[in-house]
Parts: sequence; C-alpha cells; structure tokens
Amino acid sequence: MLSIFPVMTMDGKQTVLQSIAIVRYVAKLANLYPKNAIEALQADMGVDTFHDLFTAGAPIFYFIKDPEEKSKAIDTYLNDTIPQLLGGLETMAHKHHFVSKTFTYADLYISYMIYYNNISLNLTFPHTQRSNLL
Repeated sequence: MLSIFPVMTMDGKQTVLQSIAIVRYVAKLANLYPKNAIEALQADMGVDTFHDLFTAGAPIFYFIKDPEEKSKAIDTYLNDTIPQLLGGLETMAHKHHFVSKTFTYADLYISYMIYYNNISLNLTFPHTQRSNLL
C-alpha cells in the first residue's frame, strides 16, 4: 500500500487512504452524504473546492523561503485564488446549508475548515460564512 496519510483500517484488514475519500465514506455511513445525485455532486464540489483552496496555499506558507517571493505569492493567493474558488461556492450556497435544505457532510467539512484555519469570510462571502455551523 502507498505510504501516504491519512490511512484508515477497517475491520483490521481493509486499509484505505486519501482524506477526502475517507470523509465521503464516513459521511455515507453517517447518512450525511446526499442521496440525490445532483446534491451529492454539489456537496462533492464544495468539499473539493475547499481541498483545492488549501492545496494551492500550502506550498506558499510552507515551502517558499524568500520573503519577497512569499509576499507576492500570498498576495496572489489572497486576491486571486481565494476569491476565484470561493466565488463559485458563494453562488451555490443556500440560505443555511451549502447544497440543500438539509445538513450534509459538505456543511460539516467546510465549516470545520473555516473554523480550524481561522478564516474570516464574512464580508466577501456572507453565504459561505453563514453556513459555518461551528
């Protein structure tokens, strides 16, 4: 098996990996994964968008050492990347949840990412912030 994290072992024999795949699997077990195919697609889009957002930002904060280069990269990330990615979520967001009138794993995942990473989205993306349930 590949040596990447996170890893989940089920019943002591089946090992699975990839964080988002594990999240979707657990969401299905907990009845937090939408049953409607379009809502499932939208939930996956929201979760994947936030995953892309942090994947795009991680190298900037962890690997760029030159202060001037890092400053330019952070400026691009904050002013171009984040608005582009979150703008699509904002148009998709419902009044209280991301994909439907019911709570899904997308609400939980995105709210956690906003909370854990201490992101303030209130002014630019009010629907995304309002969906933050934590």
